[in-house]
Amino acid sequence: DRADSRVKPAQELRDPVTRRLLVRMRGKPSELRARALAMAAIRETFEETGLILGKPITALQKSKHPDWNEYFAQGVAPALGSLDFVARAITPPYRTRRFDTRFFIADAEAIQGDPAKVTGSGELQGLHWLTLDDARGLDLPNITRVVLDEIDERLALSTAAQRRRAVPFVHFRNGNAIRDAIAD
Repeated sequence: DRADSRVKPAQELRDPVTRRLLVRMRGKPSELRARALAMAAIRETFEETGLILGKPITALQKSKHPDWNEYFAQGVAPALGSLDFVARAITPPYRTRRFDTRFFIADAEAIQGDPAKVTGSGELQGLHWLTLDDARGLDLPNITRVVLDEIDERLALSTAAQRRRAVPFVHFRNGNAIRDAIAD
């Protein structure tokens, strides 16, 4: 949404995250567009799960986008510095709906309020927390499995090593899945 590029965050993306988001960005790459991707992740997480990733603020912000206003009503602003970019995937060309998706993770300490209380907009049902192993036991799209495996591997590393790790980029060429890496 356009509003994602207009909202003022409480904390900007870290430089390495911005640089990686700019790699092979379609159209005209810009830091504003990179930031908007992270803002969309925070907004969508709030909309779909009720989880609030951000920092408390004293002066409430307003937006023309109603979903951002609901987020701001929680007394927070997005804290993009808590996000790490962990994967990018573009769905195969034969799909009727295609997506060019970025996946982010954040430490649970970035969640405002009780992380056990997941609610959301009703778009998703039966929301609850799972371990990575339990999630792998579900009927999941292949890309979700790739991202869960990437997160699992990252969590076994030190924070410094996690931040140096290349970001997987899964896309399709001539009908074949290609797994590249995005690095600084």
